[in-house]
Amino acid sequence: MKCMKTLQNRADINERMRFNCKLCPKKYATKQGLKEHERSHLEEEKKPFKCMYCDRRFVMTGDRKAHENIHLEDGDPSKKIYRCEICSKTFPYRMSLMKHSQS
Repeated sequence: MKCMKTLQNRADINERMRFNCKLCPKKYATKQGLKEHERSHLEEEKKPFKCMYCDRRFVMTGDRKAHENIHLEDGDPSKKIYRCEICSKTFPYRMSLMKHSQS
């Protein structure tokens, strides 16, 4: 789901960012956003998603998949792919996938 509210200026944006992380200076507009961020502070062994190619672990499966692409195709960045978990469409850039996911 995408938020359709348009914020006019930086003050409006800052006002919406009312959930503060207790471990770092980051702020979030939603409790869910803060909850997801707080997981990034977990100890490595408590992060639920492990790379299938190395020992690195991630809080979010999308971040793990993006990382795993580094190991594919001999690390050639031109051959990385980012796949939508909903429709399986692939994108050459993470930002393209993010825009697709928001539409």
